[in-house]
Amino acid sequence: MQNHQQSDRLSWGDTVFLHLEREGMPLNVASVCVFEGEIGFEDYVQFIESKLPLLPRYLKRVVPAPFGLGLPSWEYDPDFDLRRHVAAAARPIDYADSRFR
Repeated sequence: MQNHQQSDRLSWGDTVFLHLEREGMPLNVASVCVFEGEIGFEDYVQFIESKLPLLPRYLKRVVPAPFGLGLPSWEYDPDFDLRRHVAAAARPIDYADSRFR
């Protein structure tokens, strides 16, 4: 990954949501991907990794403002590792289940 130095501030609205997050009330986003057939986990990770340059925000972390004065900023995470954000889980899927339509 490239080492970027650029940062940008969170908006007031984003900062409010950041401070509203509590244990038992996470305000994060998750997704589930269901594939027909098999795909190797490493192939999947490599595919996502190849798209990350198109979504630079995904390579950043929120850093508080010095002394808590001002808005937090998005800064590139020098220790970013996609494998801390992607997990594999396998279970038989009932495609007749209405949740998958």
